[in-house]
Amino acid sequence: MRRTCLVLSIVLVLVTSACASSEPAPTSSPTLVAVPATDANANGSRGETGTDPTASTGGQSPDTGSGPAASEPAASGAPASGSPGGTGSTGTTEPTAPSPSPGASGAPTDGPPAAAYGPFGYEAKGMSHEVIAFINYFHLEAVEPTLDYDAISTIAYFSVPMDSRGRFEKDGAEWRTWMGSTMDRIIERAHAAGTKVVITAERFAWNGSQAAVARALLSSPEARRTAANQIADAVIERGVDGVNIDFEPIPDGQSSNFVKFVRLVRKTLDARKRGLQVTYDSTGYIHNYDVKALAKPGAADAVYIMGYQYRGVWSNQAGSTAPLGGLNYDVTDTVRRFLRLTTPDKIILGVPLFGWSWRTSGSGVRSRVIGGSKPLFYGQDMDALERYGKRYDRVEQVAWTAYRSGGAWRQLYLDDVRALEAKWDLVIRKKLRGTGLWALGFELPRSDEIYEVLERKFLTRTE
Repeated sequence: MRRTCLVLSIVLVLVTSACASSEPAPTSSPTLVAVPATDANANGSRGETGTDPTASTGGQSPDTGSGPAASEPAASGAPASGSPGGTGSTGTTEPTAPSPSPGASGAPTDGPPAAAYGPFGYEAKGMSHEVIAFINYFHLEAVEPTLDYDAISTIAYFSVPMDSRGRFEKDGAEWRTWMGSTMDRIIERAHAAGTKVVITAERFAWNGSQAAVARALLSSPEARRTAANQIADAVIERGVDGVNIDFEPIPDGQSSNFVKFVRLVRKTLDARKRGLQVTYDSTGYIHNYDVKALAKPGAADAVYIMGYQYRGVWSNQAGSTAPLGGLNYDVTDTVRRFLRLTTPDKIILGVPLFGWSWRTSGSGVRSRVIGGSKPLFYGQDMDALERYGKRYDRVEQVAWTAYRSGGAWRQLYLDDVRALEAKWDLVIRKKLRGTGLWALGFELPRSDEIYEVLERKFLTRTE
């Protein structure tokens, strides 16, 4: 993530959204990384210049905003070539995973059988659901003192990019921070609290040059094998608990190759140590993610759905970045769509600690956008909602406000505690594996509010 701007990483140029029953098709969505910004619009694409709260694990469906339309749901910047979810893992035989280290006699180095291990540790911590919290590498030092390990079952370090040959890019701040003393302390304290730690292996494909790198990696059996080995090396050498694979979106024609890659990562990790966690990130638009194949034995333990960035800089109507309801494709529709393809225990629903603001044509809820788009962050901007008179949109289930600025109306939409609880109620009601936060750091300095509701919803242990 070589980000130079202070706004969030990744631009999203999503397309028009249809009604709730059909899934619209974006052309360029955000990802998971973002740097807090005080002004300026999000621009660029994740991993490029500019930042965007959705950048990194983010970016889904557009609202009825502008942008090229497509006949099939698409999230890669090109029209989808087939039905959402891909076609399965057929094709060239994947290279076999490397043999275990010397002295292992062909068996994993750990003595206990696989049944003694579990990829998720929330139950042992006295939690009812998995709670995965992403931390951007540039927020690590600020977040460390505020971490409530009791309320988090997995910490995902975000992230280290992979190149076209399947190698981690180790010359940047992402890798140095991953190997640094702050991460040392987080790993030690997390493990002492029963919280797992995973590395996020990232390969964005939100523009042409990024897509070319992703395509080269995924289409090459040798590059896939190299990437699987690099991931296993990073996990074992750092003594962490698995990997989150953030390849977004999947370029057209690479759906089955992504399945092969995830399966090879699973196999390679199992050869080194059993019970390690493997998750992957998917946009709310399923597009080229073959959810069925990725949920089969020998593949991923769960999918992390980026349940946000349904609106952004491209939108022509103000509103929630993660609406639970309404006329357009929303988070509830997204969960329903994934449940047609896999079981609830394979789904982790991500929620945003960011929102969005626009200049609008009026003060009414979800007014027409006339410009001036910028991201909002829970910790920095909740005060503004409260100052101007926080309201609640009962349709999309989001906190919002409107005020006059420079002779024009401006509207702010941001998930407050009530809105987050509504999403977590959906997780509980649908019996999903759990939830995730994109991303810790955005909530500062109001971390206690987030942890309090997390513990109320998901902490079952009583002291």
